Parts: sequence; structure tokens; C-alpha cells
Amino acid sequence: MVYTRDKTGKAKIFLDGRKQAETTVPGDTSNWDSSWRFALANELTKDRPWLGEFYQVAVYDRALREQEAIGKFRGGIDTRPQGALVFYDFQEGSGQIIKDRSNKSDPLNLRIEDASAVQWLSTGGLAVRSPVLIASQGPASKIGNAVRRSNAITIEAWVKPANTTQSGPARIVTVSRDPGSRNFTLGQKAGAYEVRFRTTSTSANGEPALSSPGGDDAAPQICGLRSPEADLAVLYFAAGGQARIKPGALTKEARTQWYNPRNGKWADADETSAGTFIALDEDDWVLLLQKPHESKPANVK
Repeated sequence: MVYTRDKTGKAKIFLDGRKQAETTVPGDTSNWDSSWRFALANELTKDRPWLGEFYQVAVYDRALREQEAIGKFRGGIDTRPQGALVFYDFQEGSGQIIKDRSNKSDPLNLRIEDASAVQWLSTGGLAVRSPVLIASQGPASKIGNAVRRSNAITIEAWVKPANTTQSGPARIVTVSRDPGSRNFTLGQKAGAYEVRFRTTSTSANGEPALSSPGGDDAAPQICGLRSPEADLAVLYFAAGGQARIKPGALTKEARTQWYNPRNGKWADADETSAGTFIALDEDDWVLLLQKPHESKPANVK
């Protein structure tokens, strides 16, 4: 699997040497956080596990050209990446350390938290048999700093999922903090691959995401109501997702806020340039759009 996003915002997904999806991800990466760690097979909070086999993972600070991305598959797994920021070939064969063999600045080695959750393959590669976190001990600053400068990225992963029922999406490769905050994530959602790439024009969760075909296309449940006067609307997002408010459906003065029904806290809600509101993570949220009440002057005697 190869994901590319160039400095103009054009993003593409290639699977087995064929382009599967493309979109435009506007904005830039000046809001990336270089203090977040690099991880495989799970979110840093350990609640989005992925099961399957790893054979190679590489990240670049440029977008591979289309012919390069296609050529990666044709060249086979023995073709060593050139100019990768990080590169893992899973040839250690034993132990809990996966070495970064990119030979580029300080190596970003990874540690397997629970050795009993994985199996080193005799032919080369690492099989993740049960949920586990495989992560760098320090920040992935060499990735964050380089991509901020180039505003471009390529994520290359030679993997074999254990099944096509994983959801979350299950994290395959990620630089993130938690389920709602990331620089980028390559994940699996049923039979599809999904990439969330954060810019100044996306949510903090890197959404809207780009997905390959084959996933669960059922949209997260979103229900709502609007007052007849168009001065109040309430939308309930059962499992994250996004919704676009039709122009003119509400008064221009409407104030927008997110309400978290899990902890009772409020947060400002900003729409994208396309007029879309994106939930802050994959849990349930309430979006309140309301015209501020005008205060009446006090009676003066």
C-alpha cells in the first residue's frame, strides 16, 4: 500500500501497483506536532489495535510520482527505499526492538511492549497475533520536522491483514497522540485502507480521510432537528463523522459549539471551507447551532 500527498494537496492511494483513490487535502502541515511518537499496530492509547503481518514500512518527506508508486509494487519487496525518513524491514528475527534502517539522522527504533503478542516469521517479517503497541520511545520529530518543511509525504507499507473485519479504523502506522489527535494515520477499516492526514484545513483528527474501496461504506449515524425559525439546530453524531450544513438553512448569526455527552464539556466548533462540521473523534458528540439571545435593556425608572 502506498499513500502520497504532494505539496499542492493532491493525495492518492495505491494498492498492489494500482491507483485506488484520490482527493485534494488542502492546507499545510504547519500545525503538526513533532512531540508525538511513531507507532505500529495500535493507537498510542492502545485502543485501536490492528492484527496482521508487517514486511516493510517506510515514510518519506516527498510524494512519490505515480510511476514510482506503481514501480514499488513491480520491483517487489526486496527493493530498498531510497531517501526514506524511516524504514523498517522486520528482519531482526527475535527480540523486542525493531530497528530503523533508513540511515537518515537519528534512528527511530521501535519497541514491542509485549513479546508474547507477536511472532517473528522465519521468512522475514513480523506477525501481530494479539493487541499490542509497537512504538518509538521518543518523539518522531525527524518525521514531523521534515514533513512540515516539505508539506508532502509518502507512506509505504507492505502488510497482510489478519482479516477484513477490523475497524476503528485499526491503526497500522501512525504518528499521533490519541484517537482524536494525529499528524497522520494509515489504518484498516473492514476491507479498505484509510489515511488521515492532518493539515490546517482538516480536523485535528486528520479528517476528512481518504479511503480505498472495499470498506464499510455505511456512514456513521447522524440525526438532528431544526427549529421552524431556523435559529436553532441540534445534531447528534453517534460515532463521529461529519455533516454539511446547507447554506441558508440557519441564520447567519448562529453560534456553533460541540458538546461532549461523556464528560459534559463544551468546545468551539469551526466548519471547514466547504461548510462541513467534523466530529472531534470517533465517539458520540452533539453539535449545537444557535442564534445568540439578544439581551433586553433593563427598565429605567
